[in-house]
Amino acid sequence: MRTSISSHLIFAISILFTLLNAMTIAAKTNVRILNELGTDLLIHCKSKDDDLGSHVIPFEGSYG
Repeated sequence: MRTSISSHLIFAISILFTLLNAMTIAAKTNVRILNELGTDLLIHCKSKDDDLGSHVIPFEGSYG
């Protein structure tokens, strides 16, 4: 009986960690770029799913 309870507990904890990991992967990440280089900055924004293309960020400008 004790082995069965331990097995169920380990299984439940495994499921919990799997769900938490899946939630972390699905989380959205936001990036903001601030140009303080003293000249225009050319960037290219791309993720696994989206390609937002090239953007020019002027000095003291931002993107995102």
